[in-house]
Order: sequence, then structure tokens, then C-alpha cells
Amino acid sequence: IPAMRLKQTFWGTVSAEGISLDRSVLEKHFFVKEVAKKDDQGGADKQAEGKTVVNLLDLKRANNVGILLSRLKATPVDIRKAIETLDESKLSLDNCKSLIKLAPTDDEKALLAEFKGDPAKLGLPEQFFMEMLKIPRLVTRLEAFVFTREFTAKVAELREDVRLINLGALEVAKSSRLRSLLQLVLALGNSMNMGTNAAEAMGFKISGILKLKDTKSNKGQYTLLHYLVNLVEGRKLNLLDLAEQMPNVKP
Repeated sequence: IPAMRLKQTFWGTVSAEGISLDRSVLEKHFFVKEVAKKDDQGGADKQAEGKTVVNLLDLKRANNVGILLSRLKATPVDIRKAIETLDESKLSLDNCKSLIKLAPTDDEKALLAEFKGDPAKLGLPEQFFMEMLKIPRLVTRLEAFVFTREFTAKVAELREDVRLINLGALEVAKSSRLRSLLQLVLALGNSMNMGTNAAEAMGFKISGILKLKDTKSNKGQYTLLHYLVNLVEGRKLNLLDLAEQMPNVKP
């Protein structure tokens, strides 16, 4: 956690100072001794002479970034340039989506901003994040890039849905049975509300139909919906088979 944010968290109230640990026990159970390699001439053992690597990111986060970098097979600088130029030959759709998920968080940005050392000493995931921070509106840029590349395919997928919606809407508008059934429901509602301000209504919201099953008789078992169905069947109005006139309107 960046030092500037500690006071806002639980860690601003506690400290590890004053807690002593037996380091020998830790070394016994958790430390692995490095075996020094001999040179080709069998000379004296040498210490690893590689430069010290500075790791700032959480281990799991760094591993996820490392996996992505191995897939991209490019340096952090080359990846930055590919994003800036929106190079489709170097950025697959899946990789773009992964880059969005692995974009630096606010905490990671603050953590990297506090680093004042040599950037060359940072680990590869940290160097990658450093390059990503140079791109204005990184996530917005990548999301727009993904959208433009998926647009044609999404339109093709939605075209059939739009056709069915239009067809269903036309069937609803032309259904004589639905029109007659709604007229019957309106008359039923006005009759139930006779003597109140709600009587003599000229129409109702379609969501009002749901109240038919909620309006129960004084015995509690019989509903207004039961009454409507019995009324239609008793008068042989042939209004219940709506699907015959609206085959493309489905749940």
C-alpha cells in the first residue's frame, strides 16, 4: 500500500515495530540456500552477478502480467507503441481484452509514482506498467478498439433479433383477438371500480393485466383472471388462443 494511503486504512493504526521474530526458525523452514555455480574451468564459485531487480507489484498480479507478456512476445515499449497506433497485427482481440483487465489500478499508479530509482532495475511487469502509464486514457482507448473490431459481428448477431422484434410488434398491432381481449379487461375493470374515481377509464397500462391474478375473491381461491377465462370460454369468444395470431411473440 502506498505510504500516502496508509493513514486511510487499518495499517495507519498499527506497526510491526517492536515485534521480534526468531529468524533462524524462519530460515530453517522457509529459506532455500542458493547453490553457487562453478565456471567452465572449474574455478572458484561465483556469486550471481546479475543486476538487482526491484519488484513492486503483488506476486499474483505480477504473474498475470508476465503471462500476458509471454503471449504478446513483445517488449513493454513495443506493446505501448502498438496500443498507441492501434496495430491490429500485433494486438489480437483477446489480448486487448486482457490488457483492459490488467490495466494499472489507482493504487498501482500511486505505487509506481513513488518509485524514484532507476526504471531499468524494475521487474518486467513493473516496466510494462510504467509504459502503460504513458498512454492517455488507456482503458478507454482499448475499449473503443475492441468495440470497433466487434461491431460488425455484433450487428450480424443482432440483425435476426431485430427482425423478430419488428415482426412480433406487427403481429401484436394487428391481432384482433388481443384487441378484443383488452377491451374485455377494460370493461371488467370499469365494472369492478364502479362508483369510484377509477370508473369509466378510457384505457390502462399493459402492466395492469398482471393485477388480474392478484385480485382475489372473498374466499381467496378464485381470482379475477379465473373469472375472465371463464367468461371468455362461457361466451365462446375464441380469444384465448393468442399464439395463433402472434406466432413470433414468445416468452
